[in-house]
Amino acid sequence: MTPKSFALLAVAILCACAWCACITNESEAAVNHGTASSPVWSLDLTGYDLQTDPDKTYHVYIGAEIDIKAEGDNGGYDEFAYNIDSVTSGFGLTYDQNYGECCYYGRVSGMVLEEGAITVGYSGWNGPSFSGHITIYSYDSYNGTASQPMSSLDLDAYDLHYRPSKEYYVYVGSPVTIVSTGDEGGFNEFAYNVDSVTSGFGLTYDSDYGGETYSGKVSGTISKAGDISVRISGYNGPSFSETVTIHAVAKNTAVTGVTLDKTSASLTVGNTLKLNATVSPSGATDKTVTWKSSNKTVATVSSTGVVTAKAAGTTTITVTTNDGGKTATCAVTVTSATVPVQGVTLNVQAMNLSVGSTYTLVATVTPSDATNKAVTWSSSDTSVATVSSSGKVIAVSAGSATITATTVDGGKTAVCPMVVTPNVYKVSVKVGAYDCFKMYSPSSASGTYYQDTTFDVSAGEKVDVDWIKDPVTTEYPTYTVTTTYAKCGSEKADSTVWNDGGYPSSNCTVPPAAATPAVESTATSYRFTLTYDGNGSTSGSVPSQQTATDSSQTHSFTLASKGTMARSGYKFLGWSESKTATTASYAAGSSYSMTAGEKTLYAVWQKNALVVSGTPEPYGVVGTAWSYKPTVNVSSYTITVSGASWLVASSGKVSGTPDAPGEYDITLTFKKSGYTTATQSFKVTVLSALTFDSNPRGGAIIYAV
Repeated sequence: MTPKSFALLAVAILCACAWCACITNESEAAVNHGTASSPVWSLDLTGYDLQTDPDKTYHVYIGAEIDIKAEGDNGGYDEFAYNIDSVTSGFGLTYDQNYGECCYYGRVSGMVLEEGAITVGYSGWNGPSFSGHITIYSYDSYNGTASQPMSSLDLDAYDLHYRPSKEYYVYVGSPVTIVSTGDEGGFNEFAYNVDSVTSGFGLTYDSDYGGETYSGKVSGTISKAGDISVRISGYNGPSFSETVTIHAVAKNTAVTGVTLDKTSASLTVGNTLKLNATVSPSGATDKTVTWKSSNKTVATVSSTGVVTAKAAGTTTITVTTNDGGKTATCAVTVTSATVPVQGVTLNVQAMNLSVGSTYTLVATVTPSDATNKAVTWSSSDTSVATVSSSGKVIAVSAGSATITATTVDGGKTAVCPMVVTPNVYKVSVKVGAYDCFKMYSPSSASGTYYQDTTFDVSAGEKVDVDWIKDPVTTEYPTYTVTTTYAKCGSEKADSTVWNDGGYPSSNCTVPPAAATPAVESTATSYRFTLTYDGNGSTSGSVPSQQTATDSSQTHSFTLASKGTMARSGYKFLGWSESKTATTASYAAGSSYSMTAGEKTLYAVWQKNALVVSGTPEPYGVVGTAWSYKPTVNVSSYTITVSGASWLVASSGKVSGTPDAPGEYDITLTFKKSGYTTATQSFKVTVLSALTFDSNPRGGAIIYAV
């Protein structure tokens, strides 16, 4: 007994009355739900199916026909009622609430016209009481792709019109049939015509095909590659005229080899060489190649074959075809060359320092690969400022001086003029219209003053003043000025007097316009902003921006870790100032020093690598099966075999039966999306046969023939 029959029998037992009647629906077949990778073209269901089916999910193509009906039992007291209640709008399906009989109702029907998720609601009563919904996922039907064309095309004009994509990819040599279609009954509500096809591709147009209201047929076998246009139209139902494009794609021609225009070359450090690869045959479908240097410290090679000499030594440049893994090499020898200095620059062009403070200048010699980058440092006035051999400047006394960096090679120079400011300022505070003022800071000047007074204030100290009017003793909100930013007449504060309303009305300045600091100057506060860029991260959060202010022109940050940031198929190496870097310049948690301004550090990712191990059997015998299963650090990878036509790869294993003796140089290529490609090469010697001689002199002998 089926689960459905058992459920209905149970209901019948519970409803055991003289006037009860039950339905069984024993004849219904199992429903094909479809899958995301293999949708179905139709669904014919009932409310009973929706309730009793444990899987409430279905997968259909766009264009699929849907019919979901309520059902029930009209005998007795309607013990069974399986209703269809609703459907998501906008997908081409209609809901008929008048369908059914007492006491079940509802029907959803029509053709799916859009891609997405469709919800159908249902309910039941008088038998089982329930409510719920199913989900129908709709998918665009398969049209082929440029990399995976179809081997045939058999459609009608109705299909072509309602499929969202009007482009199809088909191999040359594939059969194609496209016919018109329509409805001969009633008022000819449907007419989908095939009107024309591009000539010269082996397809013919038959205008006589069709019925009373529709016509046209395209058929034949595609004879060459190119784009084929098919015109279709419709009237009496939907009225349209549109073009469908069939892209005819030639089948792949495999690569048989690759050569380089040079097999050896000599370069000096800093020079470049363009290597040119020729892939055979000339008509190969995939002629793309990759380049690799065996010693990148000696020379690197770009994706276009440009070799750049880096340091003295030798390296081998290898070009590998994407199709078949064919290779060719060029031996490169690099010799040293002296690179003269062309100039020098400093990280700042001018600076202000207060007495006793320090700053380290950084000299950059150009070009970056100059042989001798050494520089010497000097100060035009050592009584004002001194400079060490490493560029560290010490402010000695107020005044001005020029710091000069000179290259040992070529005597190139760069200068930084500087001003040294004092540590003490003159700040004057006026009583103004008040009876007195009270000083809180600096602490050395704290007290109550009844006349204008000038104070010595150290750089960086705050001036904290309250003005007071006797006999009122209330003190007013503090005005604070930081002398780090003080310049004669630049900092002002409102001072107050009593008027009739008892509120402040006039002002004075702190410091007043007449006040003069010991040396008029402006010290600077520098702002630093460090931003992190995920550089292709696919999940998680990029570390937050770091900011800081500093009186020095350089500041060090402790670099953030990657936190939750991740990139599928990659591992995090660290940070770099270059978006295209393949190695990290700075590790998470390390110290990063920058000059004032904004900097962005980019995450550096390394693609996950496939690791292959294992040792295959080095010998085989003609007619005897041979196999090898390598060990790989991941699952769900692919293996491509080259070097032995009798070998095939399947389910992570390479096997086959040799059909000819000889030595076979075999290469296995392992691939997995998100990982670098790995290869394993080995040699297998195949013998013709093994012969056993049971009676030789001195014992038995086995011969390899």
